[in-house]
Amino acid sequence: MSKDGKYNQKALDQWKEEFKDEPIEFIIDVNPEPADAVLKFIEERKIDVLTVVSRNKGFFDKLFSPGFTKKIASKNKVPLFVFHEKKP
Repeated sequence: MSKDGKYNQKALDQWKEEFKDEPIEFIIDVNPEPADAVLKFIEERKIDVLTVVSRNKGFFDKLFSPGFTKKIASKNKVPLFVFHEKKP
């Protein structure tokens, strides 16, 4: 899910290669309200597990904008796995 259509194509290509023999589908969707879009996607596709990456934000980002993961966690009806982003 992307607010503006930007995403890490290199990482996506690596995941596709790593999971090429698994029944996994990668879908990029652009939506200005990603949390709402993900919740709708879960319902429409009957998703049974959701995995997200929690990115490290700066102090002011945390203070003034609720995080995607927090929005999803409060309204989600399926198990949620949260991976914390590692800084290189």
